[in-house]
Amino acid sequence: MDSLLYGHNPETGLLAVHPAADDRMRLYTRTTSGVIARDAGFYPFFHLSDSTLLEGFSRKYWLKELDGGHYYRFLAAFTRWSEMWDAVRHIIDRHNDRLKTTASSYQDVSSILLRPDPVTQFLLQSGMTLFKGMQFSDLHRLQLDIETYSSHARRFSDPARPEDRIILIALSDNRGFREVIDGRKFTEPEMLRRLFSIVREMDCDVIEGHNIYNFDLPYILRRCRLHDLEPDLGREGIRMKAADGRQMRTERAQEVQLLDIPGRHIIDTWLLLQTYDHSKRKLESYGLKHAAQ
Repeated sequence: MDSLLYGHNPETGLLAVHPAADDRMRLYTRTTSGVIARDAGFYPFFHLSDSTLLEGFSRKYWLKELDGGHYYRFLAAFTRWSEMWDAVRHIIDRHNDRLKTTASSYQDVSSILLRPDPVTQFLLQSGMTLFKGMQFSDLHRLQLDIETYSSHARRFSDPARPEDRIILIALSDNRGFREVIDGRKFTEPEMLRRLFSIVREMDCDVIEGHNIYNFDLPYILRRCRLHDLEPDLGREGIRMKAADGRQMRTERAQEVQLLDIPGRHIIDTWLLLQTYDHSKRKLESYGLKHAAQ
């Protein structure tokens, strides 16, 4: 039962996984000597109900019929992420030819079952589980908050306006660290460089903030572009980058600009409050001050 709940791979201390290439994943594991990075092979896959849909596909793939007689009983695996998507398009074309339909997405084809996230696929395939064997206190968590200045008295600060800027960066962690980077003492590029230096030196596992996806991190990313700075907040100096947007399914939902910091996790307490309130129905506001009270 434990292998069903927590994955069949017994490895502990896995902190993060992110795609390193079309056929490889980068893994970060905490050991007694520190955090170790390594690459692992990855074979993208999906399930099929009809194996003949792959007939004529010219790229290399493996096809296995699974035990049992359930609907998605065929497992198809590929050498590269891009080739898996070539196979998906091949299946859509064959599906349309057979049934004279105009399906444009794998979601319109009931014969295929696909998880479109490579990290999820890798964890399912490898049987690995993030944070296995770890306590919550084992995670190194950094809290981040920025304050900004607006040159227009009645408008919010706009990171695209050169005359607006970050005036304060407050940082803390779960190990007693505290620092405020004061805009009265440093230029904005100096403040950003100091922030990146702290994150690299601390090598935290998690970056936390309130509305950090919609405000703090996008603002930092836009100011980095303005100053021609690399937002190298990820492990091994990998830059932060924008990801696909998602939307919370609540009455007060807003579009969320997701960002990836490879090797680290981002926790937005504003989103957690929405999830909490969706079932509890007791929050008057998702603002940080009200939530803290």
